[in-house]
Amino acid sequence: MRKSLKARGSNLIIRQGKPEDVVPAIIKCLGQGNVIAVGFQEEATQEELDVEAALKKNCGVQIKTFWGSTLYHKEDVPFKIQQ
Repeated sequence: MRKSLKARGSNLIIRQGKPEDVVPAIIKCLGQGNVIAVGFQEEATQEELDVEAALKKNCGVQIKTFWGSTLYHKEDVPFKIQQ
């Protein structure tokens, strides 16, 4: 995958740890001025929402999220996600 990404002018970074710790460290390593935004898929459970909140707090760059956790968009489901 790294080889394929490099052929397209990108790269692959693999790290282990908590996203709220690892992602800001990657941004710092790359140079905050070089990172425009961080994008990730929105989640629904409280533990994941807590990680999202910590990412938004710790990254220091724009955060872009998208929904993709269900077959239907969360706004189109006829009940609250908590149910």
